[in-house]
Amino acid sequence: MTFAVRRRFSSATLLGLVAALLVSVSLPNIALAQKKPGTTAKTQEAPDSGPLVIVSVASVERLLKQADITFDTAGRAELSETVNGLLERVGDLKGLDRNQPLGLLIYMQGITPQVVAFAPVTNLDNLLKTIEIGPVTTKKISEDRIEIAGPRQTLKGKIQKGYAFLSNTDEALDHEFGDPAKFTAKLSATYDIAASISLKTLPAFTRDLFLGFMRTQTEINLQRRDGEPEGGFRIRKADGMRNLEFIELLLTQGEELTLGWNVSQSERNAALEIIATATPDSELASNFNELRAVRSYFANLVKDTSKYPLVASLSWKIDKSGQKFMKELFAGIEIDLGKQLAKAANPKDADVTTTTDKALHDLLDVLRDTAQAGHFDLAAQFVGEPGKPFVLLGGLKVTDGDKLSSAVTDIVTRLKGNADLAEVQVNVAEHKGVRLHRIQGKQSGPQEEKLYGTKPSIYVGAGGNVFWFAVGGDNALVELRKSIDIVDKPVADTVTTVPFQFVMNFSRWMELFGGGASGSEGFASRAKSAFNKGGDTLRIDVKPLENGMRMRVQLDEAFIRLLGQEIGRRVDDRGRGR
Repeated sequence: MTFAVRRRFSSATLLGLVAALLVSVSLPNIALAQKKPGTTAKTQEAPDSGPLVIVSVASVERLLKQADITFDTAGRAELSETVNGLLERVGDLKGLDRNQPLGLLIYMQGITPQVVAFAPVTNLDNLLKTIEIGPVTTKKISEDRIEIAGPRQTLKGKIQKGYAFLSNTDEALDHEFGDPAKFTAKLSATYDIAASISLKTLPAFTRDLFLGFMRTQTEINLQRRDGEPEGGFRIRKADGMRNLEFIELLLTQGEELTLGWNVSQSERNAALEIIATATPDSELASNFNELRAVRSYFANLVKDTSKYPLVASLSWKIDKSGQKFMKELFAGIEIDLGKQLAKAANPKDADVTTTTDKALHDLLDVLRDTAQAGHFDLAAQFVGEPGKPFVLLGGLKVTDGDKLSSAVTDIVTRLKGNADLAEVQVNVAEHKGVRLHRIQGKQSGPQEEKLYGTKPSIYVGAGGNVFWFAVGGDNALVELRKSIDIVDKPVADTVTTVPFQFVMNFSRWMELFGGGASGSEGFASRAKSAFNKGGDTLRIDVKPLENGMRMRVQLDEAFIRLLGQEIGRRVDDRGRGR
């Protein structure tokens, strides 16, 4: 039995919003916000007149260094020479300053996105010659004005402060731009490539229009579908409304959204970060700040992420909106799961419906009370060594373990005799006050049996204010007892907790995958080789900042190694004419 729980600040929702905002303002029309009548041309660095979006590439040299790191990590350092050869074909980008930032500035005029590209210039004449290597012509109109005519459109350019600013209209270039090296300095100091959305400069009319569109789409999407179960509909509707509410808070009370990518030469890893910050003293800022470390009950279990194939934990403060969502979530589960349990229980028992409904209601009552307490504490992990059976296990901290234990016992008891289950054992074991039950289905897939070493069983139980579960073969019960013992030990003061983390060590999973359609030459085999050399960890975590939140996706060295090897393989194939 599994319960899917969504976080109040969904990282997927945040990432989706960043993408939606970037796409919505990145239309083909390249223009710049016009000056208001009666104003003079000034830089756009002031909060009330600056760009809505800054897209920054730290420098061409930083990108080339990324490539060097990737190829060196893959054992294909010679590919850097291939890149240098390609640069020679375009004149080594002569005239362009390869050590300064370049990118885009996106402004909003009403609902119209206006985009200006910027690039650092060392010598304008040389840069124009470099540009003409492509299927374009260039013209120097004056000392500070240029024109670039391509097959589909003509761009106008203005040279200012050592930069070329490009748009598709002369009028757009009447603006006095700031120094890109200054307004991109913060992004370039941390990221190789980044985009920053200044939510506080979003015009009120544009924001209201966007939110109106989002509300309309949400209402349309949240209509009940034909044949959709009532419980599933309530859950989907509550989740959609919660996401909409978060987006509204972010757009009305947010200060900045940043999306950044960086490859570290010293750490030999790559990272994608999403950072959201809110206006101080706002409701959104308060919600972010409430995420600050609430130590997980399972801190001992998840502190050493390198030991296990997979570790996930959630120690999340739930605000009022989240509690409202949880209430609807458990109401929906009770409706649909109650029907499923009634069908699954022994049909010969005349009291099956009322008894199962009461047990399920008690179980969900405990979960409701846990959510209302304002802290959701969950941990799960796979344990096992490569080539040996894995076990999935974990626990959820609850407010009333005894009530939950009785409810789980009652539900499992009612499943005895179900035709779809091979075995149901009540009170199969007890460990430190936790009563455990075992359920095994009649059928299992080959991938499941490969993962767990046999047809898996599910162990569930509660005690000591914790709901425990495990999935696996004969060793599942042993590993679950070990985990209960680990959690029962005192937590050292040095052990910290983050609101959310997901860590996967890929080399431990490679034994589960074959060589692919091409045998030893298949992608799975190449991935296995790359990951088995170490640095195979994928890490996702969410941490609070002052009035903000950061989500970080970190890919360790093996991922860079695999990417470099795949690029090298494609280069080799082209060289052989494949």
